[in-house]
Amino acid sequence: MRAEMHEIVIGEKTNNQDFVMVHVGNTTPTIVGKNCSITHHVTIHGCTIGDNCLIGINATIMDGAIIGNNCIVAGHSIVTEGAVFPDNSIIAGAPAKVIRTRDSGAANAGNAEWYFQNALRYAKGEDVQT
Repeated sequence: MRAEMHEIVIGEKTNNQDFVMVHVGNTTPTIVGKNCSITHHVTIHGCTIGDNCLIGINATIMDGAIIGNNCIVAGHSIVTEGAVFPDNSIIAGAPAKVIRTRDSGAANAGNAEWYFQNALRYAKGEDVQT
């Protein structure tokens, strides 16, 4: 994570997985809602991601982009600068576009909760689930 001029906000129970890069934009902070999973090798750069989202492996979300609540961004997608996606979108492609609409909030929040509980177990010295 790196922020020279704007803030980075990560919501409760959100997990940033291996090799995630978080940076602010020239004119925009990076805001990630609660109960999100930001999976391996994702780049989030000066964007806003709503609550209960899953961002797939190696996706990139650029400056000023807004991802609504309960969304999925497919792996390897590129969300271009200033793109705006409404709640309950399934987003894919390069450049990314809405390919379907579905409320994925409960499933995404459940995924984030699993990672949160695993972290609590690890902090207590207990075995973690794989």
